Amino acid sequence: MKKKILGVLLFIALGAWGGETDLSSRFEQCCPLEENPAQGTVARLVIPGDLFDQARHFPSDVRLLDEVGTQWPFFITTPVDRTVSKKRIPQRLNQVFVRGNVSYWEFDLLVPEEAHGFIHNGVEIQTSGRDFVRRVEISRVSDAGDSAQIASGYLIHFPDNRNARSSTISYPSSDTDRLHVRVYARAKNAKESFEIKCVSLLFTDHIIAERETVPATRCSVSGKETDERSQTFILDTGFKNRPVEFITFDVADPAYARSVSVWGRNAGNDAWRRVGGGEIHRLEDDTENTVRIRATDRWLRLEIRKNDDLPLDIQSIQLEALPRILVFEATSTRPARLCFRGWDVPAPAYDLKRRTSEATTRSCPRIGTGPMNLNAQGASPSFFRTHTRLWSAIAVGAVSLLTLWVIIRMMRRPA
Repeated sequence: MKKKILGVLLFIALGAWGGETDLSSRFEQCCPLEENPAQGTVARLVIPGDLFDQARHFPSDVRLLDEVGTQWPFFITTPVDRTVSKKRIPQRLNQVFVRGNVSYWEFDLLVPEEAHGFIHNGVEIQTSGRDFVRRVEISRVSDAGDSAQIASGYLIHFPDNRNARSSTISYPSSDTDRLHVRVYARAKNAKESFEIKCVSLLFTDHIIAERETVPATRCSVSGKETDERSQTFILDTGFKNRPVEFITFDVADPAYARSVSVWGRNAGNDAWRRVGGGEIHRLEDDTENTVRIRATDRWLRLEIRKNDDLPLDIQSIQLEALPRILVFEATSTRPARLCFRGWDVPAPAYDLKRRTSEATTRSCPRIGTGPMNLNAQGASPSFFRTHTRLWSAIAVGAVSLLTLWVIIRMMRRPA
């Protein structure tokens, strides 16, 4: 009798622990693939925005299953900006302060002899002081001593926002060995103390990653959300946990420089948490209207610091995100669907990422997804189905205890 009980419990434990081969019924929602790629094809799809809201434990409870429940291996990746960057420390010469109707500091930058011919396209200037907007002009100096302006820009520091900084002036790539730099004093405080802490010549090549637009609606702002020193906007992306990385402002004003802070939350009664910020400006020929953040929130609160200035004329606000891309391999010719909102499913473990090159990931065909629907094959989330691993652990534990008890009884038998 004991052996029969032991065998039954062992069978139950192993069956539960081994799990099902067809996981279709474990997912409450799904959306079909718009195309059926050929067997063995590596393809990709962009994770729909509402999946972040619907999934219980993204990406653990997401699967690609064909119509008979066979899993297709996949991994999730995010495109990133790629930057090639080099830096040289130039020699700084002839620094003087020129006083007049418009006062400025000027100095020359000389590329070190061992770096002659170095291609550069920017100057990074770290200075003393705080709460400033300083205009900078950069000129190329020829061997004969003639100079020609090649760029202008602004050094910006807003003390109320750690992300609202600008210290680099960019210009077209050049191999000149000498530059002339002018940094203009602020009109409000022309006698400010000023010290150049560090100057670097930079070569930077940015390769911008693809982005997707995140639709959002502007919400009304209650009195408790406003601050008389700031313009406040609240945007609703429509989905909880929706990633957002970029905010771009379309501003009608001809000249401005403002600090921007961004806060996010997933529910109306949650506390706001800071998700990033930066600065936006339009100053003569220099414009920057995009702020980078790291948010995974349905609601975003944007505060544009104005202090005593007039509010900006904001024409529109656009949200963008780096798409979350699911790269998969079709292992059958049967129609497949993206299943999610599963219960009691372990995180998937496939080797597809290890055996797929970056070039293949970037160039593989993109497959669209259809509308999200309830999974017709989904079973009701009963207590037994939603806690399979718990029952497995109980069964294995019971078998272990029974085995130990049988062994002890056998050892106690008289010889």
